[in-house]
Amino acid sequence: MGDVLGKLVRDRKWSQPAAHAGLFARWAELIGPDLADHCRPVSCNDGELVVEAESATWATQLRLFKSQIMDRLASGVGRGVVTSVRIQAPSQPSYVRGPRRVRFRP
Repeated sequence: MGDVLGKLVRDRKWSQPAAHAGLFARWAELIGPDLADHCRPVSCNDGELVVEAESATWATQLRLFKSQIMDRLASGVGRGVVTSVRIQAPSQPSYVRGPRRVRFRP
């Protein structure tokens, strides 16, 4: 069964999406539970992995560990699956629209 599934993945060129799915499923195992408690993968497009940290402080800390994270990912899912990591702070709510919006007019 594994051989048939492997052939199907190769024939349909699903190896890259399968590797990305494995990365998301095994996130805590790949980068370690200590770091995984404070961040999560958001997307992976064209080799760029976007990771969202739980706070701006953790985003700064994770940027310092970027090369170690890349090494762990390469050993876990294979070299070339993730070519760069972009770490971002958590997204904040937008107050551009809404009842309490203040317009600035010079």
